[in-house]
Amino acid sequence: MFENGVMGVFATGDEDKKDLKLKDCYIDIGAEDKAEALERIDIGMTASFMSDTFETGKKIVSNALDNRVGCYCLMETLRRVQKNTCELYAVFTVQEEVGLRGAKVSGFEIAPDIALAIDVTLSGDHPDAESTAAELGKGAAIKVRDRSAICSREIIEDLENIAKRKGIATQRDVLSAGGTDIGSVQLLGKGVQVGGISIPIRYCHSAIEMADRRDIEATVALLTAYLEK
Repeated sequence: MFENGVMGVFATGDEDKKDLKLKDCYIDIGAEDKAEALERIDIGMTASFMSDTFETGKKIVSNALDNRVGCYCLMETLRRVQKNTCELYAVFTVQEEVGLRGAKVSGFEIAPDIALAIDVTLSGDHPDAESTAAELGKGAAIKVRDRSAICSREIIEDLENIAKRKGIATQRDVLSAGGTDIGSVQLLGKGVQVGGISIPIRYCHSAIEMADRRDIEATVALLTAYLEK
């Protein structure tokens, strides 16, 4: 569906081609010709996949869990935090996927002492998955490193110690590919201590993604406890 409500079918001219590129695909909105298509949509207009959100067992299935689930965790954490003595910013950034741009400008404006990224990570527990450390249902994934950043040891240990005291399920997040907003924030000014809490998901960057409610709750609980400390 396009941003103005026009709907169509995502299609390709060669259904047997294995290595599809964007130039091989199109969206059929049912227009009779180019003129009618341009009456209904503008050049450069964005579109997104439509898919129903549903729960199956302890799993949540939806489009764009990356990173709507991170936004949920931030909002729920802000609702739960009762005592916090530091100056706290919750930032909902844009354009992370094309260069961590929102985090770069917001980090420059805020100039934080510590920055945490609340994002998804790849789950390595299904047949088509890459081998990763995180799995669905094993708890909040405390980031160690990814392609964009190496996290501060003090923050990793602090998060793990808090989780142990509070009885919050955690695992570690180690990725050889992909990154998060802390990749740009870490390099600001004289450098910023960074960490991350990730929610494992399956089928990342596809039209439908899957997360576990237990991991989401663990992420909120851990982030809340960390901020109250």
